[in-house]
Amino acid sequence: MLLILALALFVILVGLGTWQVQRLHWKEGLLQTIDQRTHSAPRPLAELEKQFAATADVDYTPVTVTGTFLHHGERHFFATWEGASGFDVFTPLQLDDGRFVLINRGFVPYDLKDAAKRPQG
Repeated sequence: MLLILALALFVILVGLGTWQVQRLHWKEGLLQTIDQRTHSAPRPLAELEKQFAATADVDYTPVTVTGTFLHHGERHFFATWEGASGFDVFTPLQLDDGRFVLINRGFVPYDLKDAAKRPQG
């Protein structure tokens, strides 16, 4: 009885180990794809829209857009970065064709939440 239990546990553990190795290879491939895409040259939005319609595989791809920031619509979401409290700033951008995109403007420290206190540029 003990031998059967030991063999069953052995089979389960070998299966779990195999699953972990397969998961490791999947994760390494995913991280490599993310690294390649985030370091690639930005592409025009229209080009990415065509690719998205065909494959829906555009995650982590830099994109270029032109338009006008709508600063009155700026939103702040509490965040921490390198141990500092602050906000991730998101600002709507109205594209030249009238559509809107929400742009992540990055992290600002807590005391610079007010746009008037931040450097221009």
